Amino acid sequence: MAAKRDPESTSEQLDIRASLEKALSSHKADLNAAFSFNQAYPDAPNPGLQVSDGDIGVIGLPLNTREAEVIKSKAIQAPFGMGERTVVDTNVRDTWEIDGRSITFLNPAWKEFISRVVNDVCRTLGIDVKASTPRAELYKLLLYETGSHFLPHVDTEKADGMFATIVIVLPSIFTGGAAHLAHGGLSAVYDVASSSQLSTTALAWYTDVQHEIKPITSGYRLALSYNLIHTTKSMRPAPSVNQKVVKRFAKLLDAWTNANSETSPEKIVYLLDHKYSEANLRGSALKGADAHKVALLEGLAKKHGFSIGLATAHCHLSGCGDDDFGNRHGRVDFGEIADSEMTIQHLVDVNGRLIKEGLDFEEEETIPEDLTDSVESGPCDREEYEGYMGNGAGSLERWYRRTVLVIWPNRNNYKILYQGPAGFKLACIALLTSMLDSRDDDLADFIQSQYAVDPERAAGTLCQAAYAWNDVELWKDIIGLCSKRNGTGTISKQIVVNALEQFTWGEVRESFEEMLKHDQHNASRLEFLAVLENWAQEEAEKDDLEAEDEDDPDTQETGAKAIETEDAKMEVAGTAEATTAETDHAETAGSTSAEGMVVDEDGHSSVGAEDDHGGTQPDEIRPWISEQVQEVLKTLRPPDESETRILLDAAKDNGGIGFIKDNMLSQPQFRSKSSFLLHFASALSSSRDFPGSPEKSAVISTILKRAISKVSFFKPSPEPRHAWSRYVSSTKTQTVSPSDLAEKYVSICFAVGCPDRVSDIVTKVMDVSPLSASDAQECARNVMLPLATYCTALLLKNSDVTSIKGLNKLRHTGIKLYLDWICATADWLTKAEFEKLLNVTVLDGNPQVFLETVIPKLQSTKLPVSALGIIVDGIRSHRDRFVFPDGQTDAPLDLAITSFAKKYVKKIPFRNASDIINTLNWCSDIRRVDLGQTIIERFLNPPAMDATYIVDTLIPLLPRFRQWATQVKQLENLAWVFPDVMILWIQKILGSPPAHNATLATQMQSLRMWTCTCRDCQEVQAFLRSNLYRTQSMQKIGAPRRKHLEKNMAVIDRHLVTYQMIGGSPQGLTITKSEALHVLSSWKAKQRSGLNILNTIGANEQEQRRLLKPSFDQILGAINGSAPLTITRNSIKNRPPVASTSSSQSQAGVSSAGKSKGTRPPDPRPTKKTKKVHGADSNDFIDLT
Repeated sequence: MAAKRDPESTSEQLDIRASLEKALSSHKADLNAAFSFNQAYPDAPNPGLQVSDGDIGVIGLPLNTREAEVIKSKAIQAPFGMGERTVVDTNVRDTWEIDGRSITFLNPAWKEFISRVVNDVCRTLGIDVKASTPRAELYKLLLYETGSHFLPHVDTEKADGMFATIVIVLPSIFTGGAAHLAHGGLSAVYDVASSSQLSTTALAWYTDVQHEIKPITSGYRLALSYNLIHTTKSMRPAPSVNQKVVKRFAKLLDAWTNANSETSPEKIVYLLDHKYSEANLRGSALKGADAHKVALLEGLAKKHGFSIGLATAHCHLSGCGDDDFGNRHGRVDFGEIADSEMTIQHLVDVNGRLIKEGLDFEEEETIPEDLTDSVESGPCDREEYEGYMGNGAGSLERWYRRTVLVIWPNRNNYKILYQGPAGFKLACIALLTSMLDSRDDDLADFIQSQYAVDPERAAGTLCQAAYAWNDVELWKDIIGLCSKRNGTGTISKQIVVNALEQFTWGEVRESFEEMLKHDQHNASRLEFLAVLENWAQEEAEKDDLEAEDEDDPDTQETGAKAIETEDAKMEVAGTAEATTAETDHAETAGSTSAEGMVVDEDGHSSVGAEDDHGGTQPDEIRPWISEQVQEVLKTLRPPDESETRILLDAAKDNGGIGFIKDNMLSQPQFRSKSSFLLHFASALSSSRDFPGSPEKSAVISTILKRAISKVSFFKPSPEPRHAWSRYVSSTKTQTVSPSDLAEKYVSICFAVGCPDRVSDIVTKVMDVSPLSASDAQECARNVMLPLATYCTALLLKNSDVTSIKGLNKLRHTGIKLYLDWICATADWLTKAEFEKLLNVTVLDGNPQVFLETVIPKLQSTKLPVSALGIIVDGIRSHRDRFVFPDGQTDAPLDLAITSFAKKYVKKIPFRNASDIINTLNWCSDIRRVDLGQTIIERFLNPPAMDATYIVDTLIPLLPRFRQWATQVKQLENLAWVFPDVMILWIQKILGSPPAHNATLATQMQSLRMWTCTCRDCQEVQAFLRSNLYRTQSMQKIGAPRRKHLEKNMAVIDRHLVTYQMIGGSPQGLTITKSEALHVLSSWKAKQRSGLNILNTIGANEQEQRRLLKPSFDQILGAINGSAPLTITRNSIKNRPPVASTSSSQSQAGVSSAGKSKGTRPPDPRPTKKTKKVHGADSNDFIDLT
């Protein structure tokens, strides 16, 4: 059987993160020290405890009650820290304390005892006493009495270097008071009460260990609290670790070093047991197991090529709290977490020196793997809760902070230091800053490996480094990498020139060709070649000037004299010095060019004249440039509109119109974008570099034809989730009309002198064969009709163009499809949409298409009321545009208007009186007052003639109906409406008066005894005498006003009314009538309302009688209660119809509803409820409407 393989035996198989996590957890016993300490000392000396504050003197031990009370009399209630404050709250901490500075020990043996305890504590907590030299500093004397306790908490660092607390429990008699400790998933309970009478016990724990002192159930507990302080700056060393552990970690680090850097982790982030402030974020401040682990790994890291650091993990959670409807007796939890963010900040080395402020990390790099969950599972460092908000919990936020160890191989130093785009930029700046002083290949390799972060910056930086180090291979490598993405944009113009001046043509030519090959833009390729051409031209001119200087005798004579002068100086200086100078000059000339480089303000470098290569020669590059220009023009990329100018310039230099025709148009890439072709045709037409000619016109026409063939003038909308979504969205305001593109093409065709190409556009727009029926209708609505209108307008402006082939067919096709759309989506028809149809049908004024095609189609369609109103208003507002042949009238339009208006008044919903009046006014506006007959029949015969309809609709309608009827001169004809409504009101609302009640009449006499005339009393009296409601609530009137009302109501008969106080502040009062009083009072209120209604019909009795005849006397008698109503609605026989409005009659002005002439009633909206008003004056009529 084959031996089982160790998963950590080879680097290829090794999972670095998992292996480290396993090693750290499996050797926990070797790495972890205890987090707390507990030991009894039966042999402890009596400290000779003396309190210097007051007259207490020496405290006897074991502690008795009298001594305890003396201590308590001099002590203060112990506070505790809450955030930035120190507070006293006995619900949290109930303890007495005396400051340590007031305590002295008379027994010299006590000091030795404390040293013994410190050594025992350090041994258990894993502290090397020799390395750390800890010191115990007395902090407080603490007295716990019965009931004293301290809820769970973590000690604060009360002194610099404090890392643990020691509590010495002195001999005393008590029960309870157990210490409960918890840390890192471990817990401990120390109950020393059983041995407390005759024994001294020492407890200790690290400062960030959570602990709780349970309540004392009897007696007194006396204890001394010491701060244990680390006094050296060196890292606290760990106790000896067995060599098996050391070898295992060393093996892991070696495997990590040898692993593939692409697949192995960049770093490992390990969560420490304790957390430390940024001030204590250093090796010397670590505690227990943290100190042991870091000490072990730091020693191995240095040996195996690793670095370690410490950082703070910050976690922020935000969301809404769940506190059980405001009950915050316990801890608030998240009801829902909206956002969770984990960051690692302030990375330092083990000496506390800052490496970087922020550190990016991946989940695969953390131990534990669920680092965020591990941090969030612990106690938070800060919490902000908005509190219960009445209808739900408010926002809850929590902040967590933990300390992590970060370890990484040194090969990743730059990855750690220069993370992300911002870090990459810093790396490039660092290399540019240092490249002239030293060569940093590691940093250059890092930038090259990360070039994808910013290829342009990477290329610029490494090219400049290549010039500084005279390294053409580095230059070629980075160009090869970056040019695949950026083409000729890989490097700037200056860097191109630097390359030509620094390196030979043979060295850089291939890289230049690679940049041209990968570049996907025509303009940038041609501009790159232009830069090279300009450089070659300038260099050639410089060479010519130098050659002229050499041939000039004056220049030669000046040079000779300078040489002679220099020779004379050398002779004076002596032969030895001259030889030295020549040697130095030779060495300088033979040195690399790094010293001859300078970095300008933009970080670009320029090379001095002295170098080994001599750079590229102009004559070498010029033939190549010419070849490449032709290659670019033969292999055009899909051009953009911005490239039009440069391509026209290239065409001008290579044969003009013929070159465009034979070379450019023959390339599929040149013809790939319709927008470019349109722009190119327009620019070519207006260019003076290409004189007008039949050939030019033919080329422009060809370009336009190809542009039109490629463009899509209509793009169907994505299929909506709901059927109505498309039509709702179509009504929204659009910044760009869907027909703009087609109109743009038409405009350019006219502008460049090719109006015949418009027929191609028309043909393409009309081709809806690939479209669904709904998309074809959308195309007609958004493109066909606007385009037909636009083309017609252009024909009117351009007299030299008489027609456009297919335009009439486009118009008819669009109208037909658009009518189909209206019929399918009539619910969403708007004024603008219908006007679009009208505009295209009356382009030439001929009404034939509208009357023979549009009207019949609309009449045969079941249209909603909104569409009917839009159609009527649209025809009326545009009727003047129709031009009828001689001998014909516009009567067909009137018939169409009447047809749709009749359907409209039959369908429009009447929710209130305003709807009815608005519709009547609309009828008068369109000169069809006779349609009011239909409206009247509808509102007098609703689906449900109940009391609500009468009160809310018919009664408010009467005065406004009277005003309308007067305006249209139909008041006499329509007077029958008023008695009809009044009879309905009497039958359904008023009813018969209540029968005489002698008892009630007697009780009512008591109301005369109520003589107070204050506002409250008058309001209540009016309520009792005449009001529709049985109960009235007078809210928050206050106790004095309530008592005043109760006092006055006490004088009236107790059977008439009852009342009850409304609690709260201020108080109120509820008053309730007796049933008999309510019947009488409500009828009187209705009676007053009836008289009010009569006043809205006519200002005086004469006018009321005229409009209500012959029923006036019976109606008035019924309201007065003097006679029952005997007439019915059917008895009103004289009901003349509404007369038609003649053409001579003036049109109605603005109605009482405030509606302007020619405007349809607004779309139905919910009726607003009428607010009930109490306490009207008893002499006022109460208007039920």
